[in-house]
Amino acid sequence: MNRNKILDLVNIKLRKNRPKVPETFNHTLWIEHQSSKPFVQLWFRTRGCRHNYRGGCTMCDYWISDLVSPEQMVASVEEGLGKLDFEPDMILLNSSGSVFDDWEVPPVARQKILELLSRYRKTTFIFETRAETISSQKIAECVKILKGRNIIIEMGFESTDPWVLKYCINKSLELKNVISAVQTLKKFNVKSIANILAGAPFLTFSETIKDVVNSINWAFEHDVNQCVLFPMNIKPWTLMYWLEQYGIYTLPSLWILVDVISKLDIRLLPYVHISWYKARPQSHPLYQESNRSPITCPKCYDNVIRLLNEYNSSDNRARILEKLMELSCDCKLQWHEQIEIKPRQSLVERVQTNYEVIARQILGEQWWNQYGEATLAEIESPG
Repeated sequence: MNRNKILDLVNIKLRKNRPKVPETFNHTLWIEHQSSKPFVQLWFRTRGCRHNYRGGCTMCDYWISDLVSPEQMVASVEEGLGKLDFEPDMILLNSSGSVFDDWEVPPVARQKILELLSRYRKTTFIFETRAETISSQKIAECVKILKGRNIIIEMGFESTDPWVLKYCINKSLELKNVISAVQTLKKFNVKSIANILAGAPFLTFSETIKDVVNSINWAFEHDVNQCVLFPMNIKPWTLMYWLEQYGIYTLPSLWILVDVISKLDIRLLPYVHISWYKARPQSHPLYQESNRSPITCPKCYDNVIRLLNEYNSSDNRARILEKLMELSCDCKLQWHEQIEIKPRQSLVERVQTNYEVIARQILGEQWWNQYGEATLAEIESPG
């Protein structure tokens, strides 16, 4: 996939002064109970996502730091695990990008980190990484070190529409690499999770719902074991933050999760989870603002969150979905009215219009006068 030059440049410009994670802040530990079972998310400091240095996704900020040595990475994970006085049911290990990217996490560091994790005999391990970082050699090593444990690889798909990936999300993801990665994991009896984003910029709410449903169905049709549905969160130092500040983007209502799930085959619900649908405190020590999650309204928010929590922990998700669909509120009606609004421009026209605004404001009039016409001409029609 050819890269989207304008979004790369814009993202680099917006993140120019982004604070780096200091050397003294080496890990975060998030502990919660899912179905009364302890779930642990452990992040450790790396220099950041490789893709981020070239521009990165429009909504993503998993932080950056100076170059981190393999020894420091291992020590960070060891320190985090040392704070646990119990054996978790599940550990999600993530870095600032991809755990299986040798550029970010050198093989020697990854091997020793896996050996640290091997102390847990009954824990299921989830590793976050991009699809193109998966190889037979890496997965074979992981399976060998964590012999007998359940292993899951979680990959950010966001969307499976190549047009949306390129022109809305700026994620250089080739679907052929996704298919190859999933088949490699199957060969080693390692489960796969696809992360799907609800809320890509420039799409109408109706187009967003359609894209998410299509992406989830595509993932299962191509042998992915589970999907995690992520509503858009607005993060500092991202294009999404800028778009919202300028009134170009509106965060979807939390009701979008209900609309998406209700359009899926009921047999898929046990394998479709939801995440990042409620606010988490900002843990970056130098950031002044927290991420912002989608909401409903004050009258129904607590009930919606309670039912979404129940959905994740329930063995009968269809019944919880029914309760969510039966829940009535004025904000739900308003949300459905917003879904029905027809755009005045086609998707290509919307992207062209917004690219011009973005480029003039962020890259400058001179840049747009020199490259704008060619930039618009490169935008292809959706397939």
